[in-house]
Amino acid sequence: YKHYDSRWQTWPGTIVVSGDLSGRINGTYHKADCTHSVVLSALWRREGNEQPMHLFFRPNVVRAAFDVPVFSPSPSYSDGLEVCGLDEWIPEDALNERKQSVKASFVDWKPVPDFQVEIPDPIMVVSKHAESFQKRLESRSSSYDITGPVLCELENIPAQVIESLLEYQSNRKECDHTTIDLTGKRGTSNAKRLSIIASPSLLKNAAEGGLPLSFSEYYKLPFIANLGRCEIHCPTRPKPRWSARGDTYERVYDAEESNEYFQKLLNRPAAFHARVDKRSGRLAISMNPYVLAHRAVASLGGEKTDQVNVEYCLAELSSMGEPDTKEFHVPNSDRYEVTKCDLKYKLYPRQAKALTRMIEIESGSVIFPEEERSEEVLPGIGWCLIAKAAKTSPLRGGVLGDAIGSGKTVVTIALILKGQEQAQASRNVSEGRASATLIVVPPGLVQQWVDECKKFTGSRLNCIVIDSTASLMKYSVEQICKADIVVCPAGLIEEVASKSSKRRPYTEQLQKKAKSK
Repeated sequence: YKHYDSRWQTWPGTIVVSGDLSGRINGTYHKADCTHSVVLSALWRREGNEQPMHLFFRPNVVRAAFDVPVFSPSPSYSDGLEVCGLDEWIPEDALNERKQSVKASFVDWKPVPDFQVEIPDPIMVVSKHAESFQKRLESRSSSYDITGPVLCELENIPAQVIESLLEYQSNRKECDHTTIDLTGKRGTSNAKRLSIIASPSLLKNAAEGGLPLSFSEYYKLPFIANLGRCEIHCPTRPKPRWSARGDTYERVYDAEESNEYFQKLLNRPAAFHARVDKRSGRLAISMNPYVLAHRAVASLGGEKTDQVNVEYCLAELSSMGEPDTKEFHVPNSDRYEVTKCDLKYKLYPRQAKALTRMIEIESGSVIFPEEERSEEVLPGIGWCLIAKAAKTSPLRGGVLGDAIGSGKTVVTIALILKGQEQAQASRNVSEGRASATLIVVPPGLVQQWVDECKKFTGSRLNCIVIDSTASLMKYSVEQICKADIVVCPAGLIEEVASKSSKRRPYTEQLQKKAKSK
């Protein structure tokens, strides 16, 4: 065992190498500044020569001898491309004239004669479809099929390979046609076999453009009846039940109903199916975009009369990346025109613009898009099917988020005044349909609202205050229906029972205390 030289402290920045009759390693070597290489900072690189060459130390892993200084075209000892090794040399020897000569051992690399690698044609091949996937889907939309059209098909699969593919299938010996379970109990094992056997051929075919559709391109899905309302694809969630316990209500769950609903979710059809034909040696991958379209439309919700646009696309997980998101900006009303309102005191321009925007929202002329997506990955292959359901709807309501003291109350009063005639026209006392706007505020602001109404409108708005159950009993249903504004404190409709922290439904609370229907 030899220790390193005690003088191994100063390393030369430049080393001139000569004496190699072949000229392979001769030249001037400069120390590299980078410490992030495999050999860290112990690296000298030859400069001014077309053939790269490096001087570094190959470590002695067991630490039984010196690390060996070597010359190599690669800056990494793990590549094994060394052409020369030095015997018992350290960098400081380059600074001592008596030790600048050193024995070297050369490796004589000889060129390998030309040879050819013959790659046999693959036994398993992917069949081509003359018709696009979209056209086949359109032709079958009238007669809905759970499995969907074939996306790709692998032919000439040897019998031994098919047996390996179906090793974990419980019914593999019962029939010639077998659907591989990719999502059930043996789904993970089957997906691994599918990945090993089929994914190389299928992915190569897809990379060469052999699929009957383009990756990441959305296609319009033909309409079918009952989309998003099918019990098979979108089972109905159990309805919530409430049980009265004294003065409080608690939600009651039915364990049997919940379990039944959960099983229906587990038994929903899959979007991808892998089917094996033993006799012909075929593996067919089919895809049904309607499976995910049902889920996307169901998540979107709405009415049967809504015009919903449904699209689908097939994407590669490796290329999907993060979803594109737009930068969020807090909206304002600066781009809107000023709306005049017949108040005792004129609105500021910013208030009048906010009023314009609120009127547009109330009239239903502000449209916004709604979108829901549903995704499913083909296990073992890495393709992802995406279904997208979208519709446009009128914006319902909003938030007037302005600073304290900026006039939110007066803008709201102006909005009520602007819609007074329309509200009164839709009023129906016999049906209990009021024209009033319900204003719920903290108790300290109830009187302020009444004062602000009188200040800006005089007696043009009929304002009723219900600050307690006793005051509620003073008014009839007709009086409340004919009011323009009903103001009440938040505590009245959020009243807490005396012996419980759970809140009661406010309609039940008011009805009980007022003894009125």
